[in-house]
Amino acid sequence: MTEHTARSLASFLRRSEKTTSGAGVGTLARSRRGKAVIAAAGLLLAAATASANAAGSSSLSSWADRIAPDARRTVDISKPATLRAGSKGEAVSELQRRLVLLGSSTTKVTGVFDAATQKAVKRFQRAHALKVDGLVGPRTRAALAAAPGLRITGNRTELAQQIIRRPGITADDFHSEHKGQDPQSSARSNIRDTAAGKSALTSRYGDAHGKHVDLDTDMLRGLLQLNANHGFALNITELAGGDHSKTSWHYTGTTFDANEIDGVHVAMSGKGRELAERLQSACSFLGATQVLGPGDRDHNTHVHCGWPKN
Repeated sequence: MTEHTARSLASFLRRSEKTTSGAGVGTLARSRRGKAVIAAAGLLLAAATASANAAGSSSLSSWADRIAPDARRTVDISKPATLRAGSKGEAVSELQRRLVLLGSSTTKVTGVFDAATQKAVKRFQRAHALKVDGLVGPRTRAALAAAPGLRITGNRTELAQQIIRRPGITADDFHSEHKGQDPQSSARSNIRDTAAGKSALTSRYGDAHGKHVDLDTDMLRGLLQLNANHGFALNITELAGGDHSKTSWHYTGTTFDANEIDGVHVAMSGKGRELAERLQSACSFLGATQVLGPGDRDHNTHVHCGWPKN
């Protein structure tokens, strides 16, 4: 088939479009006459292809671009689809793998955007100051991709050593309510003793009675995740030490208190409250089940994150 024939094909399609009140190829296919038009066009296009291949002329794709440019615009693959509850497939599996890497304790890689995945997404969104809608659109996808995704591994001693090396995590060497008393049970001492392979200590005053306790690996890993992968700079006021209620999780080594987040003191209002709520959501994302902060009794100036004992 010659170039003249191809031009005839283009003219044929233009006349057909006019006949159907300017409808496009997709609309033609929805009418009886339209189906005949498309069928005829297909025969001519097949003939054009054979002739073009034989003569070494322009490819089928170049002819198609000239004849029906709108046909290529039906699907925009440059914009990934928004993932939401009920979505399925490899894209969901990739999302779930990313959530797991960033510390989500409840997410499993199933390829199905289930309730647990949606809850993890919402907690991640709240922790990163995003719109909390459970949808993984451009902004949430970008935030997930921007997180460093460092793998946090190691035993109790190794995790404590990593915490000491991270400049974004500091710990007090005194107790806020008993300054100068029992520094051996301060947050800084608890971390250093653990990093040296020793047990941490509860305070000798109050209900703790100076007992030895091992800091929980999930809590230590969570503390590292908060800084390394979620970007929070934290000052820790208490781990196992301090004066708490008789049944406090602090005395089991599973909890930390933080009074500063990104250099801002936790408070009942303003930036201090906003950062506290973000940190609380991040702790829940990481598996903490006892999460308290401003508005909760005795927690207006710090955030309390506790993991269940293994």
